[in-house]
Amino acid sequence: MNRPSRVGWSKRVARLSLGLLLAAAAGPSPTLHGTAQAATRIVDLNEFQQQDLRAFAMGNAFSAAARGEAALQYNPAGLAQYDLDLKADASITLMEEKGNFINDTLKVSSGTPTSQDVLNYLKKYDGTTQNYVLQTFPSAVANLGMFDVGFGVGNLTTQRFKLQFVSTGVLTNDSLVVSEDQAQESLAGAGVKLFSGKALFGVTAKTVRYSETNATLSFAQMISGGKIDLAPSATDYRTATAYDAGFIYRMEILPELKPQWSVTAYNVGGYQLKGTTPAGVPQKVQVADTYNLGFALQPDVAFVHFLVTGEVEDVTESIKVQDANGVNQPRSLEQYYHAGVEAGLFKTPTGNNLVSVRAGSNRGYLTYGAELNLWGFLRAVYTNGTDNVGFKGSPNLFRFQAYQIAIGAAW
Repeated sequence: MNRPSRVGWSKRVARLSLGLLLAAAAGPSPTLHGTAQAATRIVDLNEFQQQDLRAFAMGNAFSAAARGEAALQYNPAGLAQYDLDLKADASITLMEEKGNFINDTLKVSSGTPTSQDVLNYLKKYDGTTQNYVLQTFPSAVANLGMFDVGFGVGNLTTQRFKLQFVSTGVLTNDSLVVSEDQAQESLAGAGVKLFSGKALFGVTAKTVRYSETNATLSFAQMISGGKIDLAPSATDYRTATAYDAGFIYRMEILPELKPQWSVTAYNVGGYQLKGTTPAGVPQKVQVADTYNLGFALQPDVAFVHFLVTGEVEDVTESIKVQDANGVNQPRSLEQYYHAGVEAGLFKTPTGNNLVSVRAGSNRGYLTYGAELNLWGFLRAVYTNGTDNVGFKGSPNLFRFQAYQIAIGAAW
């Protein structure tokens, strides 16, 4: 920790935040911090949980404004954000490198492609690294204003793929490095309004199952059978239980701007995932406890509804990223900051906008997007942006275009 001024401020804020959330989380988990940290492999499961495209288009700064199904992902206090909102929703999200990579990959990893199809695929992506993410999220929420409470349940499955096409200059000597990790989370949360609705508090309980795959396929393996096997044996980690807690405070100054700030604790106390590789080798990874600070303004100008958000993630700097030698490294300063803005037209009875446009800064990179919302029954969302999942001095950029379709019923 080489930034004493910012870290000192972060720790003071974090201690205050933990007092507001859970007394049990008053200090960092000793297995995840301090001198043991350099020898501990840490997995950031927040990267799986926080993939809502509305949030991503706004730089993924969403904890202070989260509501509905997004509250389960970002801040459970948001389950009590509105006076009445009953909704069942099922969404599918696809994020890919800009291009036609997903369609090309499906053709050579399913069905009956010819060997020439596989060769054409390898030639097209020779020497490149491609990423894509697939997520499904059925959920149901109930915000009951007359009782000042809200509830939500959901089942979130996120798969992340990284395909590195290793070029040697001779196609028949090339190889393909397949990396995949998947998280399945079952979430149940509740939020409550306190102090005449000025303060909101929520908790989400979740069960988590995690798996990861790393395999290298030779040219012969890729050609064998006429298709590429992108699902080699994985390391599966046993199911664990974790908790998120959130707090939102609605400020009374400048009421026309509707200012509010938030504190969110993810994976309170941290936890450990244990598994066994396909070769029978025991594996352990840590999921760190992290704490975010957020702020939001929500002014209305006639029929235009604005949302301005900002967020600092992981103020205690628990998350690390492994380098090529498997050593945990600190992330860059820009990776902690998020900001965004949204302009929506014609608010629906469920608190959404019929049409919305968005822009933001996600870890220092531009994001933008739009959404069409047909009164809660159908949502179509588009987001374009960049994410940085590397470490300090070595960014790992995922420049993506993403699509989300959701269907449901809302009252």
